[in-house]
Amino acid sequence: MKNFVLPFSLLTLLVFGCQDTDFREDNAKLIETSVSSLEPGTIPKDAKMYDYAFYPEKYSLKDVDKYYRNELLVNNRDDSYFDNLRMSTISMMVKQFNLLEQGDLQTIEYYANELSEIDLPLPEVVAMVMIRLQENWTTAEINQQAQFIYNKNMEYIKTNLKDPKRYLDKHGEKWEKLIAIKNPEK
Repeated sequence: MKNFVLPFSLLTLLVFGCQDTDFREDNAKLIETSVSSLEPGTIPKDAKMYDYAFYPEKYSLKDVDKYYRNELLVNNRDDSYFDNLRMSTISMMVKQFNLLEQGDLQTIEYYANELSEIDLPLPEVVAMVMIRLQENWTTAEINQQAQFIYNKNMEYIKTNLKDPKRYLDKHGEKWEKLIAIKNPEK
């Protein structure tokens, strides 16, 4: 019995002690294979975005913004993972690089418009941006942007996902919160 306990304890420690639930798991699927064998939509492990995500102390919000506008949009537009890379990078700017606190209004508006173009963005990131824009946009502008993003993505969910009901059962509440933001006076 003693011979079994030590290896089992070490295995348990390795499995549970090495689990990491930070940005890496939340925003991108890392697969150690060649780009040609990746599932459509999967961001390759050598994407430059990971440098910013894993070593944020080396970079500023301006660095990531410059990467997004000058490299990501130019070099990755035809990649199957383009929308996922855009969403992951915007999410990282909002959550790790404090875009909503440190970015100027023009930059925040730029990324609000980018979010409206992405198929199936993270609704909680969209909501965070919309809440921040309430300081500068009219209620009508917030309503229009939130409703557009909501409607566009509900249509995308219905027509492009294998099991829209399952997705909405899991994430629907987050999308509903986006619609609630559009009417702050309620």
